[in-house]
Amino acid sequence: MRVKEKIVRDARLKKEFSQDHMAHVLNISQSKYSRLEKGEISFNIDELSKLLDYLEKFPNLRIVIST
Repeated sequence: MRVKEKIVRDARLKKEFSQDHMAHVLNISQSKYSRLEKGEISFNIDELSKLLDYLEKFPNLRIVIST
């Protein structure tokens, strides 16, 4: 699933999370996280679920998903 990359990146930067931190949360490599954030590859359902669960701590964040 494609996620609006800018929204994910902006949320990460606003909270001062590193790509390495987010990769750890998703249990993936930093390199893969970087490619996900840039939209070079798409999140699988497990990664997207983990991302949404983690960012749910921030209720003002809206993630836009396209199919």
